[in-house]
Amino acid sequence: MAVELLALLDSLDIQRCHFMGHALGGLVGLELALLRPELLQSLVLINAWSSPNPHSARCFSVRKKLLLNSGPEAYVQAQALFLYPADWIAANGPRLADDEAHALAHFPDTDNLLRRIHALETFDVEADLTRIHTPTLLIANRDDMLVPWQQSRHLANALPNATLVVLDYGGHASNITDPQPFQRALLAFLSTQP
Repeated sequence: MAVELLALLDSLDIQRCHFMGHALGGLVGLELALLRPELLQSLVLINAWSSPNPHSARCFSVRKKLLLNSGPEAYVQAQALFLYPADWIAANGPRLADDEAHALAHFPDTDNLLRRIHALETFDVEADLTRIHTPTLLIANRDDMLVPWQQSRHLANALPNATLVVLDYGGHASNITDPQPFQRALLAFLSTQP
């Protein structure tokens, strides 16, 4: 995916950029930083990781089983459980119903989705982290059900030029569930970047 993104950026003649990626997008950002470090002015990685962990592996396994054994509707319905805090789900039923209808109407090919999950399960840049010198903000959520926040702490300790912000609330998608703290952290970091 990083190679495809590089091709797009090249076709648009983008020489430098700030990159923000959430989960899989964060993994793409790490890969970009390794493939073409001079492209990146900064990185923002939200609920990302550098190598597989047993908790996320269990979540991905469950998601694959839902998709293969129960179909797209069950897969989409379960998505909220992995992304959002319970109280947010309880308070946003109509929105989630609309989101789920949209997701089902545009559901990707199963093989494509399984390949994406496989990429998430097998991504490992652990040995290369010290090569990434791009200024990096890591945003993690203590209540993330999908990716333990300690994965971001590990990245912050391993990357030579990283800052970690841990938010207490918001689940895996705090940019949706509690956007103000997320936006404050993001804007504070970006305001320090050229």
